Formats: sequence, C-alpha cells, structure tokens
Amino acid sequence: MKSLNTLLIFFVLISSCKSNQVTIPIYNIPNDYTSGRYEKDMDNNFNPYEGTWKWQNGNNSLTIQLKKITKYYVQNNIYNKFYRDYLIGEYTLVKNGAVVINSMPLNYSGEPSSHAISGGVITIMNMQNLPCQECNPLGRRQILVSIVELEHPALIGQLRMEHFVQNGVQKIKARIFTTDIVGVDASYTGPEDLASEGFYTLVKQ
Repeated sequence: MKSLNTLLIFFVLISSCKSNQVTIPIYNIPNDYTSGRYEKDMDNNFNPYEGTWKWQNGNNSLTIQLKKITKYYVQNNIYNKFYRDYLIGEYTLVKNGAVVINSMPLNYSGEPSSHAISGGVITIMNMQNLPCQECNPLGRRQILVSIVELEHPALIGQLRMEHFVQNGVQKIKARIFTTDIVGVDASYTGPEDLASEGFYTLVKQ
C-alpha cells in the first residue's frame, strides 16, 4: 500500500510539472527564465527555412540543408533546465570546382550543437548586417544561427538569414561572417576567417 501511495504521488508531481510549464515565444523572448519553460517558435518562423538551398556562381557554390527541431531539452545547470525549438543544418562549400567544406548530409544526431549549423534567434530585420531589397518590408524577421567548419573547429561564425519569395521561387538572403576564434593561443597559425564568409542568395531546391 505504501508503494502504491508513493507511485500515485510521483504521477501527481509529474502531471503538475507538465501543467505548470510556461511556453514563451523565441521571438521577443520576455524576461522569464523559469526552469522548465518551453521557448517555442510560436509563429513558425523556422518552417520556411527547412529543406535544401543552393547558391551558385560559376564553379563556386554553397549548398545548405536545414531542419527544424522542436522541444529539445536543454540543461545549462541543475537550476536552469528548459525546452527550445532549434534550426539545425549542414552545408557544402565549393570554390573553383573544389570542395572546401562538406558536412552533409544532414542526419539529426539528437544534439543540435553537434551540427555545423545550429541555433535559432529570431529578430527583426537589420539592413546593415543583411541588406535585402527583394524582401517584403512588412513584418520582416531574420534568423540567426551559429555556423562552424569541421576542418577548423576554432572558428565560430554566424549565419544570418531572411526568407523571401521572388517570382514564385523561394529564396534565402544570407550573410556568413566570423565572430570568434576559441581555444587557441599565440602559436595558432590557422585561418582567421571562415571559408564561407560572404553574402549569398540561395534558391530552394
């Protein structure tokens, strides 16, 4: 009987935790850092980015695969545990006909940060960081994710994207730039910029 009561209390606590979970939007996140919260892509801003995208200019090309992950469990420490939606991806960069970077195909590993592209900050447009004359000026939002090169793990970059439709074709205006070099000392002789740095207009494949 005692074990039955213990089991009942356990299920009551679980139900209580689920019912008390706070869901907040990733876009315009309020100052609510309640443990157990769910940072959700409420407006489905990530959805248009899912799929395969390609930019090409002669023998140079950039191909990106993106996927939305919902309600991933994050544990920063014993006091801060929450759920969050993510955008993850992999990519291939070709320069002068030679493959420079290749992390594809995209097979979800269960851990967003293990992918070459991961994250998902949703923010309002920033024409200085990502100009896009073709984009709809009304209600524009951009997606910010981190991007790394497996060949140069010390380099950390940001991929800023904005989705738009032009003449019925889905496209992404993107900018990739280096934000940091981590885990190195004065003897580091590797590259200081990501090979993929630049501005791109990618087309849905």
